[in-house]
Formats: sequence, C-alpha cells, structure tokens
Amino acid sequence: WDVAIGSRFITKEGFQSSLARRSGIKYFTWLLKLITGKTVTDPTSGMRLMNRKTMQLLYEYYPDEYPEPEALIIYNRNGLKFGEVPVQMTERQGGQSSIQGFGTIYYMFKVTIAIIFTFLRK
Repeated sequence: WDVAIGSRFITKEGFQSSLARRSGIKYFTWLLKLITGKTVTDPTSGMRLMNRKTMQLLYEYYPDEYPEPEALIIYNRNGLKFGEVPVQMTERQGGQSSIQGFGTIYYMFKVTIAIIFTFLRK
C-alpha cells in the first residue's frame, strides 16, 4: 500500500465513539465508496502512514478543510493503493468536540460538499 489508514472499526476494540458519530462515519463510508469504489470503514481517521510517493503528491495539494475523507479521493484518482489496519483509539481526555447539536448536521453538509468538490476538481 501507498497509504495505511488506522481503523477503530475493524476489530472494534478501544473507544468506538457515539452512535451519532458512528452513523455519520458510515454515511461518509457509503459516499466515498460511491465515488471511489473502495470501502474505508473509518474515513475520518487521521491515523495514516504513507510512503514518499504519497507525501510528494500531497505536497502539491492537501485539503485543508476535511483532509481525511477528501484525501481518499486524491489517493484513488492518482492510482495509489490504500487500505486499513486495525488500531485502538482512546476517548477524548479533555476539551469538547466542535461537532455537537445542530452543528452535526452543518458538519455533515459541509463535508459532503467538500467531498463532492474534491471529486469534481481536475
């Protein structure tokens, strides 16, 4: 693989997040599979290991709003091989998520638009 993505959902060990957040992640899994033809169970995971070829590609353009799901489209478009490895995440130790209440719907909308525009970008 050119990119290994850490997924908390392969072995379902460690912190799994809330039902609402998992539902959103499943939606992004579905949307990205529709666009790329590939299933990534944890497309919002920031735990990624990549080779030099991938880093050089992302040096040219790395999405700044929602890089984790948008980058999957870039990997796919450029013929990079990617897959998932099981990881264990821990629950947030401090602070609050910025995605709460009505903000959840707004976040889902914004990420969906970002994914679509990344797909349409040449």
